Amino acid sequence: MILLSRSLVESGAGTGWTVYPPLSSNVAHAGRSVDFAIFSLHLAGVRSILGAVNFIRTLGNLRVFGIILDRMPLFA
Repeated sequence: MILLSRSLVESGAGTGWTVYPPLSSNVAHAGRSVDFAIFSLHLAGVRSILGAVNFIRTLGNLRVFGIILDRMPLFA
């Protein structure tokens, strides 16, 4: 939602699909729109890591007592 809302701030990020602002001229997009884009990508990365930790921790909590992780099926 934040990544999409960056287009409403100022005149958009103007970075393209790489989210890399053009730095070759003095008129690089140094506004809040680029900040929104970079911040939203950071939040997406943190959410992804926390979701992976949650998945692995749930597998650890719901496994049968005495079974090791090597012998447990992936989606038991």
